[in-house]
Amino acid sequence: MINHTHTCKVPSRSLLYNLEPIGINTELRESLSGYISRLALNHNVAQGTLFSKIITPLLDKKYINNIADKGGDGFYDSSNGINGIGTLATDFIRVISKLTGRNDLVRLTLNSWTNILPTKGLLRTEKAWCPNCYLDALYKGLVIYDQLIWTLKIVNYCPIHRVQLVNQCPFCGKKMQVISRKSSPGYCSKCEKWVGVVNKNSTKPNEEDLKMVNQVTNMLGNSRVYQRDTISEALKYYVTNYFESNVNKAAEYFGISKSTFRYWLRGESIPILKSLVLICIKLEITITDFLEKMPLQNSIIDKNVQIYCNKSVSKKHDHVFIKSYLNNYINEDYVDSPKSLKSIAEYIGCDRRLLYLKYPEESKKIVEIYTEYLKLKKSTRQENAENELSNAIKRLESRNIYPSRRKVEAILNAPYLIKERDIALKWKKLIK
Repeated sequence: MINHTHTCKVPSRSLLYNLEPIGINTELRESLSGYISRLALNHNVAQGTLFSKIITPLLDKKYINNIADKGGDGFYDSSNGINGIGTLATDFIRVISKLTGRNDLVRLTLNSWTNILPTKGLLRTEKAWCPNCYLDALYKGLVIYDQLIWTLKIVNYCPIHRVQLVNQCPFCGKKMQVISRKSSPGYCSKCEKWVGVVNKNSTKPNEEDLKMVNQVTNMLGNSRVYQRDTISEALKYYVTNYFESNVNKAAEYFGISKSTFRYWLRGESIPILKSLVLICIKLEITITDFLEKMPLQNSIIDKNVQIYCNKSVSKKHDHVFIKSYLNNYINEDYVDSPKSLKSIAEYIGCDRRLLYLKYPEESKKIVEIYTEYLKLKKSTRQENAENELSNAIKRLESRNIYPSRRKVEAILNAPYLIKERDIALKWKKLIK
C-alpha cells in the first residue's frame, strides 16, 4: 500500500508587523515616510533604531550604512525622496515590503508616475501637515497619519479643510525633516509636542490654489501607469485640434516659452508637475483627462482657446481685477508668498510689459519686494550653510577626524558644498 503524505507550505512570517496603510486606495492615502513612522510606533521603538538596526542593513547602500554607523543626519536631511519617483523610493519600497510582507506599498509613493514627472520641483524638502486633519483623527479616535499629498511642493492647502499646510512646529518654531530619528505623525520630531494646533492666522486659498489642489487629488486618484511619450502625444493632440496646429499660439496661451514648449512636444523633456497642472487648469480639464486626450467642452473652447487664437479678436484684460490683485499683493499677500513680477503677470494672464506700462508704481514696488525677498533668502541660506558647516566640522573633530574638504562634504550632503567661495572661506577659517 502506498502511503500518500501531504505537506502543507507554511507561509513565511514577516520580520515587522503587516501594518495596513491608511487610505491606500484614496487620494488622501498615507505617505511611505509616514508609514515607516507608524511602523516604529507600533513596534514601540524610536524610528532611528528601526532605521539603524533593521532597515539600513537591508538597503545595502554603503553611504546610508556609513551615516547610520556614524550617527550623522545626512540621510534624514535628504529623506524626502522616499516618497518620490527615484531610486531612493524604489529601494525603500523593496525593503519595507520585504520586512512587512506587503505588496502594495508602491501606492504610498509617486513611483507609478516615474515616466510622467521629473524630480525637479516635485517634493518638499521639509515635512508639512494639516493640523485640522490631525485633530479630526484625534477627536474621532482614528489613526493619526501623514498624507502623501502633503509631500508635494505645489500643494499648499488641505483639500478637505481648505486651510494652509503648516511646516513649522507651533511651539519650538523648527522645521522637520520628512523622516527623522524621532518622527511620529502628529508630533514634532524636535520638541516632541503635539502639532495639531489650528493656526487662526492661516491664509485662505484663492481660486487658483484650490484648482491646483484639485488637480493633484485627481492625479493621485489615478492608478494607471503611463509611458514617457504620453505627455508629448497629449500636447500634440490639443495643439492640433484647438490651436490650428500653431505651436507658438499654444505656447503663448499657456504662458510657456516657445523653445521649452517645443521640447515638450518632441518628447525631449517633460514638464514639471506645476507646469502640467497649469496647462490643465488653462484647458479646464483634469490631468487624467489631459493624459487620455479627452475632447474639450465646447463652452471652454468658445470662452478661451478659440477666442485667443482668433487674430481678429484683440485680447482684453480686466483692469479692475488686475489693479485690485496688485494692491492686495503689495499690501498683504506678499508676506506669505513673495512672487516675481513675471509670475504675477503669468497668473493674471498678461504680458509683464503691460504691467510696467499700465501700473508702473505697482510694478516697481513688486520688483522691490521680490528683490528684498531674494536677498533675505540668500542671507538665510548662507547662515544655514555656515551653521551646518560648523556643526559638521565639530562632529568630525569630536571623533578625532581631520575635517578635510571631502569629509565635510560627505556629512553636509546638501545643495551647497564647500566648493562655493563663501562656504570655502568659512571652512578654511574654521579649520585653522
